[in-house]
Amino acid sequence: MMVAAMKIVLLGNTLNPIKKEGLITGYAMASDDLMYSFIKYSSAEKIYCTYEPMQYQIERLEEFANKKCEFINEYDLLFYGIKNMPDVNLLCSVKEDALPLLYFRESMKKKIPITFILHEIAEQHLIVDFFYYMLYMPFREYDAIICTSEAVRKTVEKIFLRLEQTLPHAKRRIRLEKAALGIDTDYFRPLDKMKCRRRNGIPEDAFVIVWFGRFSDIFKADLHVLLHTFKKLLDANPKKKLFLLLAGSEDNGFRYSEMLKKDLLALNIDANTKLMFHHEISNRAEIYNAADVFTSPIDNIQETFGLTPLEAMACGIPQVVSDWDGYRDTVENEKTGFLIKTFWSDCMDDISKSDYLPLNRNNRRLIHKILSVRSTAIDCGEYFDKLHLLVNDDALREKMSKESRKRAVEKFCLQCSVRTMEKIWNQLIDIAKNTNTEFSEELPVVDYCKDFESYPTRFVEDYYVFRLTEFGKHADYDTLPFHPLFLACIDESKLPVKILEYIRQTGKMTIKELEEIFPDYTIFQIRRSVMFLFKYDLVFLSN
Repeated sequence: MMVAAMKIVLLGNTLNPIKKEGLITGYAMASDDLMYSFIKYSSAEKIYCTYEPMQYQIERLEEFANKKCEFINEYDLLFYGIKNMPDVNLLCSVKEDALPLLYFRESMKKKIPITFILHEIAEQHLIVDFFYYMLYMPFREYDAIICTSEAVRKTVEKIFLRLEQTLPHAKRRIRLEKAALGIDTDYFRPLDKMKCRRRNGIPEDAFVIVWFGRFSDIFKADLHVLLHTFKKLLDANPKKKLFLLLAGSEDNGFRYSEMLKKDLLALNIDANTKLMFHHEISNRAEIYNAADVFTSPIDNIQETFGLTPLEAMACGIPQVVSDWDGYRDTVENEKTGFLIKTFWSDCMDDISKSDYLPLNRNNRRLIHKILSVRSTAIDCGEYFDKLHLLVNDDALREKMSKESRKRAVEKFCLQCSVRTMEKIWNQLIDIAKNTNTEFSEELPVVDYCKDFESYPTRFVEDYYVFRLTEFGKHADYDTLPFHPLFLACIDESKLPVKILEYIRQTGKMTIKELEEIFPDYTIFQIRRSVMFLFKYDLVFLSN
């Protein structure tokens, strides 16, 4: 089947995306680039991109709206997409949350593959919630979890196998596929090194090592290892002018940068180091291009892929990074840079318990991360050796620079990522065609009216009669308060107006009557609209 015949629903944040100002690295950047690449490069015939109803700055997306791409809010997708998009044949989420698409598919009762991108798997709530519902919810053999690295794919496979062996009736049907993330190689490209340094206050005559990412020892990387190694480099190369640039964003509340500043002073390397934060960075590509070498000693299980080595690679900057999950798939050891050996000691008993013992959820997450990162280490000796080698071998750096740019363009451009995804999508569509599927009659949901029936004084029945209040006879509907979410649901927001006009003509109405008068609306929309009029004193219950 040709991909051009596909019509895809993409679920994800589409109002953060695309516009990269203020975003540095991580999940937001990855999901943004995914959305952007699908919109720009996919050969699908039609793409429906969702946006969150509360994000109503839709004008930010106008430049991407065309015949191929249409933006719809998530509320409309989940509640009205069945009739509006009958020809959709693939559902994809750039986030971990595939449940909305699952409910959508089951209600449509069509064999439509679901794929979604796994960005993080190390949080306790993901292990407990995510993996459990993947085993028990009606995912199928033509659905796929997209793992961004081989290390993540193997980890997910092991977790599923362990849970299948310990949980009754647990069975994984969903497939595991691997597809690397891509980067914009037109944006991240070689630039004039001296101009980039002058523009960002970096010494032009120095050998510059750059780290770029999130300042957090708990959730990203312990940068003391880098500072300690840089001190050794300074001592070993007294005749060379070495400079370390630490750039990126900082977690609110932890102020890790303040700890780094103390380390810089204690090691007496502050004169050779500069910290830059996202608000000081106007062009991320310039930061990479100011470097002679890029480095990232990541040691955190929260990391699954890692975009920054690829961004440096695309700019032609050799990479010296830890041999850690996704980095292993992207950095080609001894060709585009060096992978530094990493180590982990089994401290899992107390790490696992930390997921449950603290009463405060944030504390659980914090302690879990602290214990895990304190159980890992990179080979500091090898780290120094490889950086020292690149400091003193101009020919090797030049060779690695050329190989880096070539590898980034050929294997990790946005177009490459889309081609890989489309290959997976085609395979899943073919599998779906040849698979017999029984759809769920009812997926597990909270039945609020039954489960919470003790809350209200009484429930409104469809045969109850409503009449106009004195206020309702003359009220200007446009002056009433509306929640933005309600306004975002354009079709439904018109219904209370229609009901009000109808009752002004008839004097009274029941919900049952309205169901016949307005057949284009669901009974739930009608009930909700009547309750809205009731809430704002436009109608009253007459019996």
